[in-house]
Amino acid sequence: MVVDNMLNITVPPMFGLGFNLGDFGAISFDVTQAKSTLADQSEHKGQSYRFLYAKTLNQLGTNFQLMGYRYSTSGFYTLSDTMYKHMDGYEFNDGDDEDTPMWSRYYNLFYTKRGKLQVNISQQLGEYGSFYLSGSQQTYWHTDQQDRLLQFGYNTQIKDLSLGVSWNYSKSRGQPDADQVFALNFSLPLNLLLPRSNDSYTRKKNYAWMTSNTSIDNEGHITQNLGLTETLLDDGNLSYSVQQGYNSEGKTANGSASMDYKGAFADARVGYNYSDNGSQQQLNYALSGSLVAHSQGITLGQSLGETNVLIAAPGAENTRVANSTGLKTDWRGYTVVPYATSYRENRIALDAASLKRNVDLENAVVNVVPTKGAFGSGGVQCPCGSKGINENIKAGYTAAFWRDSDAGRHTD
Repeated sequence: MVVDNMLNITVPPMFGLGFNLGDFGAISFDVTQAKSTLADQSEHKGQSYRFLYAKTLNQLGTNFQLMGYRYSTSGFYTLSDTMYKHMDGYEFNDGDDEDTPMWSRYYNLFYTKRGKLQVNISQQLGEYGSFYLSGSQQTYWHTDQQDRLLQFGYNTQIKDLSLGVSWNYSKSRGQPDADQVFALNFSLPLNLLLPRSNDSYTRKKNYAWMTSNTSIDNEGHITQNLGLTETLLDDGNLSYSVQQGYNSEGKTANGSASMDYKGAFADARVGYNYSDNGSQQQLNYALSGSLVAHSQGITLGQSLGETNVLIAAPGAENTRVANSTGLKTDWRGYTVVPYATSYRENRIALDAASLKRNVDLENAVVNVVPTKGAFGSGGVQCPCGSKGINENIKAGYTAAFWRDSDAGRHTD
């Protein structure tokens, strides 16, 4: 592979072993060899050896992982190393101000990676939440400088309130001072502050969530993000989101607002966002859906997936499809169920509670097993005298529901 006149040939692990030690966990070992050409056109060969141990203590809810030792010889370089245009320098991120990129990482290809030790531990605390601890240390050839990373976090759930705190310490080679960041995050459903509805369906879906993410570094710079999201309507198919952020270092603000509607015949979205205290603004909108032509006419629907099912329920117009968002039959009783699972039985049911009083389905369920990329192209004949039908439908066929008054009818 050639990248800016730099060649790197990396052979995947040439040798690897893994062992399950039963109650003592599991270990693995592998070796990788690489041949690389760097920015100064120098050629190198080297190997990297990795050892991994993992153990889960189910009784205590503890997960322990030791990733390394990864040991590399002085001639081992990774693919990302060969993509640098210079032998040493700095990596930058865009940051909040496009004209002032933020320093991210120092690299020096004259000092190749030597050994890396990494430890990850997570612990479940039952009703008190969980915490994690991870750390790593990277050493290099021909220098005493090292990279160090230490992370700690705690997460818990207090009724409907989700709360998390974390601390991050990092010190990179060539970096004058270490970076430390403390963060506090929480999410809270606002219905805790409002009277509860007796409608369990609405209570589960239709409420607003407030989220907050706040971090402060060792230099006192604060980054704050607040958000509000909510789903509306009985079917939960209308939602909106509002986000507002602020960074004290550059004294910059940014934000966004959006609304999504998932209808029976189309999906619509409109959004607005700004950054750099409003110097950059953007308005976006989208409308998507489908138009399906079949032997009985034309049916509008939501955006299609790879495999879809055409539902025919003549007389059961404006009837909701169970376990879906915003999906219901049209004025003739037809609709399209998108994103069906190929080669698997798909259970499709009409919501009996949304049927008109003069409509009666004996069994409003069909089971469909479509092939990959299939679309309903025919019909299912209804046995005479039945109010409904519940059969396994052949791949590619239309799933049909029938009323008592339609007994004996069938699609062409």
